[in-house]
Amino acid sequence: MACLALKKIMKKILIADQDQKLLRRLDDLLVKNWLVVEKVQNATSLYPVVNVFCPDLIIMEINLGYLDGRSFCNDMKSMAETAHIPIILLTTMSHREISAIFCEADAILGKPLNETILIQTISDLVIGSRQ
Repeated sequence: MACLALKKIMKKILIADQDQKLLRRLDDLLVKNWLVVEKVQNATSLYPVVNVFCPDLIIMEINLGYLDGRSFCNDMKSMAETAHIPIILLTTMSHREISAIFCEADAILGKPLNETILIQTISDLVIGSRQ
């Protein structure tokens, strides 16, 4: 059901993760679901790519090298230009570790990733919130 909803409107998704294998897997999955994907493998590229690519949604690992995804998320949500962009954080952290730092993420999903839940979450955030 979520796949059909995503096909109606092509959305731009930015994925940030240091795991090249996961980036390829997510790219394949999202492109099959009619999404335009841009991939970033390091934190240094993240801010410039957001400004140029103008994503409709960001999916990123919480631990992105020297950058904590929760801090990045809070930065994005504090700026008027980017506050509207939904952010999904990915992690292998425990619930206790995740809750140790305040975060304004729209969703936090655990790894290993459940693709059905990811697609449903994307649909809810970029399609459901606009209807």
